[in-house]
Amino acid sequence: MLARQGMLRWKDWDLAPYVVEHDWVLVTNNSKDFRGKLAGAGGKPGHLTKDMHPGLICLNRRGSDEGMTPDLQESLFRHALDEIASLGITDLMNQVLEIDYDDTRGEVTANLYEAPAL
Repeated sequence: MLARQGMLRWKDWDLAPYVVEHDWVLVTNNSKDFRGKLAGAGGKPGHLTKDMHPGLICLNRRGSDEGMTPDLQESLFRHALDEIASLGITDLMNQVLEIDYDDTRGEVTANLYEAPAL
């Protein structure tokens, strides 16, 4: 979607207000920049600095220095969609769904929480 909109190379701080303004749920593997490094623990909120935002899905790879491959990104996004369906979620307003892949264990976990208060 971003490529078709000419925004593929936009910086995070420019992208976040646009996403919020257009009521898009943001899917990223650059999660720390958007949800804040210490989100969920009262840390910095990151680039989503509105009181309300349409939601954030973070795809994370842990346990390895390898980057996110397109195949892994697609697989983790499918996990996110499955998690949303299994929880019966119809709206991610002000919520963060983290999908974590642990290379050392080969397992995927999901964590849904309310975005940190600003």
